[in-house]
Amino acid sequence: MHFHLPKPFNGWREFGKEYGIIVLGVLTALAFEQAVESLHWHSEVRETRAALRQEIAHDLGALKSLEIENGCIDQRLDALDRWAASGDRPLARPSRTPLLLTIRSSAWEVAKTGQAASHFPLEERLSYARMYDLLSNQWTFIQSERAAWFRIDALANSGMRDADHLARVRDAVADAREIGGIRLRNRYFVDPVADELGLKPDKLPWPPGHSAGELCKPI
Repeated sequence: MHFHLPKPFNGWREFGKEYGIIVLGVLTALAFEQAVESLHWHSEVRETRAALRQEIAHDLGALKSLEIENGCIDQRLDALDRWAASGDRPLARPSRTPLLLTIRSSAWEVAKTGQAASHFPLEERLSYARMYDLLSNQWTFIQSERAAWFRIDALANSGMRDADHLARVRDAVADAREIGGIRLRNRYFVDPVADELGLKPDKLPWPPGHSAGELCKPI
């Protein structure tokens, strides 16, 4: 069996040459690895940003639909209050809850659990966090408003018109009016952050049986 010993370097120049080749190879490999990782996170950030923007545009559209309906909501609440105050006749048509669309946040919840959001610029990340905080707050009031309208519908459509029953209708109407007013005023905090992110509301279709003027019809 023959053993081949490594050839000794012929001076420092050859050693430096060999060393430089090794170092260059390592640096090239590291640079390539960093480039691949950078491309990966660039793709992840782009997809995450697109998902967040799509979700927020939907949520802004949900708030816009409710804002469009708001004039008729106030008109219907006034009509229900007058009806319950007099109690002299049944409703001409059943009471109906406004179109209180759901505010979504699943894309944000997924983004927070992953690493893509940490690669966003800090100011952009903070803007998204502020937006979702505001939308979460709006969703809380929308849920409360929806619950008040469910009470109104259940009471007003029951066919009962005794004094206690109608007083409960008026209490539910007052709750819906107060909560809706807060929800509407909160919109003024949402819009500046949407502008900051360069986002506009999606135009959401009205579901069958609903229209912007439905609640303006007399009861």
